[in-house]
Amino acid sequence: MEKLLIHYLLTGGHRLYFSTDTSVCGKDVYDISRTRFQIELCFRDGHQFTGLPDCQARDDKALDFAYNASLAAVKITKVLRNQTKIPFSIGQIKSLNVNAHFIKDFFT
Repeated sequence: MEKLLIHYLLTGGHRLYFSTDTSVCGKDVYDISRTRFQIELCFRDGHQFTGLPDCQARDDKALDFAYNASLAAVKITKVLRNQTKIPFSIGQIKSLNVNAHFIKDFFT
């Protein structure tokens, strides 16, 4: 048995949320689903833009540091994007920083 939550959007349309735990209320299903989706987006951005899978360390402390640095970079760029109110992607920020680094190296 599963629980189905139908969320009707103000713009029309709807979203469906499922839970296998039937004792959970609809608000909790919605909150858990939103949180999980945000976590998945953070890992996706970490994989695509900040080198999350590129670490070749074997030591637990080094791996923890690499994962934390990658995910912190994602979070910093999201905070920067929210503060500037300019819509840009993490990929654009990465390209901008890489290009700035190459120009700096070129002129030195």
